[in-house]
Amino acid sequence: MTDTPTPAPGPERRRARVYVYRFQKTYALWLALLLFIYSVVIFGLAFVAPYVLPALKLIQPLPLEERVLAARQFLVFGQTLWPAMAALIVAAAAFSLYLTHRLAGPLYRLHQSARELAQGNLTLRVRLRRGDELHELANVANTALVNMDQAFGEIRAHGAHSQAAVGRVVEALRAQPGANPKCLADLEGALKEGEQLEAVLQRFRFAERL
Repeated sequence: MTDTPTPAPGPERRRARVYVYRFQKTYALWLALLLFIYSVVIFGLAFVAPYVLPALKLIQPLPLEERVLAARQFLVFGQTLWPAMAALIVAAAAFSLYLTHRLAGPLYRLHQSARELAQGNLTLRVRLRRGDELHELANVANTALVNMDQAFGEIRAHGAHSQAAVGRVVEALRAQPGANPKCLADLEGALKEGEQLEAVLQRFRFAERL
């Protein structure tokens, strides 16, 4: 079954931001370096080779006219090389930042979701943009969050019903003079444990189950 992309929140819920993590800078640098080396090799094969012969002519005892022509060709090569190299560097850096940005954005959102989860928010859902990576991971995380949200809600609902039932039994036993003290103490202990469980559940935020 194909996972559907996790929809991104609307513009009113998310502001456009540029996420630059330390790992993004590192991988962007390495990727830019590889792209630059690859571009230099291709550039050399395509453009440098035609100027090798003029350069060799400059060091050979040739007539002045041929040496002047070779020098002009080599000068044109020099005027073309450095702007092309600068353009290659800028293009490689921009492309590498774009690729790492597609990964850094989802990681930022996953990090924010993990922080909310650590604070007890089980109602959150990981929202990624349509063009982001890691949609499968976001879908798995959202499935786990939904399951935990439902489980905690059911625990609270069933706990509340049990507390109410035990409370009624305790009140009834207290009203009877001949009630078994041990049974009454056990039920009162169960009520206190239920209150402690409710106190633990208060640390989390999840959908209520009625």
